[in-house]
Amino acid sequence: MDDSDPEPDPVADEGDDVGGSPACFAHLLCPECAAVPEAGATACWRCGADLPRRE
Repeated sequence: MDDSDPEPDPVADEGDDVGGSPACFAHLLCPECAAVPEAGATACWRCGADLPRRE
């Protein structure tokens, strides 16, 4: 076994580009029950909570 040529690390370094940006859709969910409301809805279809206005 030759220790002069170590195997490359299979885990990407923190500086490596892994592509894309993290997606976060939490702001689109109902704040009370986490249901996914229809576009333009003013109240949650599941629990009836008032939904914040989306822009």
